[in-house]
Amino acid sequence: MISSQDMHPDSDEGHRAAKDKLNHLDLAEYNLRFTVELIRFADRKAQNLLRLTLAIFTVSFIGVPPAVMALRKFADAGGWRLVLFVGTIVLYVACSVCLLGAMVCIVRVIRPRREKKGTPASVLFFSSVAQMTQDEFLRTLRGMDYDSALAEMGIQMHQSAKIAQAKYAAVDTAIRWLLHGVLIGIVFALIMLISAGFILGNVEKDPPSIEQGRSVLTTPER
Repeated sequence: MISSQDMHPDSDEGHRAAKDKLNHLDLAEYNLRFTVELIRFADRKAQNLLRLTLAIFTVSFIGVPPAVMALRKFADAGGWRLVLFVGTIVLYVACSVCLLGAMVCIVRVIRPRREKKGTPASVLFFSSVAQMTQDEFLRTLRGMDYDSALAEMGIQMHQSAKIAQAKYAAVDTAIRWLLHGVLIGIVFALIMLISAGFILGNVEKDPPSIEQGRSVLTTPER
């Protein structure tokens, strides 16, 4: 058992006890900084994913719909051609849904997060500090002892870890949605290329006759 004399700052036991307390505080500070860096890394990841998803989404909505509508005449023949046309539409819609799902998850990552109602917040957390006046915060800060400061850092560590966990879960879900959308988009693009080649092949086999060309170019007289 450590006596009051051993706990004196000049004694070896006192130095060891003070060092142990200092290590606890340093460990809490290191963990908090590391967690905050993980949160920032998740935000940067989400920003890059958002740029990529928006680029793919823009290409899908600008270039693809006209190409799909060009296959409408190809589907008028019925049979397997109609099935192919409907399948192309379904793939396009599925790709768009996956990209939208990825964007929703990315927004969840970037959106600022606050503690839920009923969750004890640290007095050092920004939302708690903002609710106090400057004098109140300074009095609270000066009145803290070692144990209360360590407890407040522990609360911040726990809250920051919850935020980091939610952000990385959303990033993981966004990547899954994006990958599914890209895979469906690749299948969709292959079908579009094959269909376009088939249409061009039919046009080359059945070129319009001279009389048909004249009838198109000739306008009726009024």
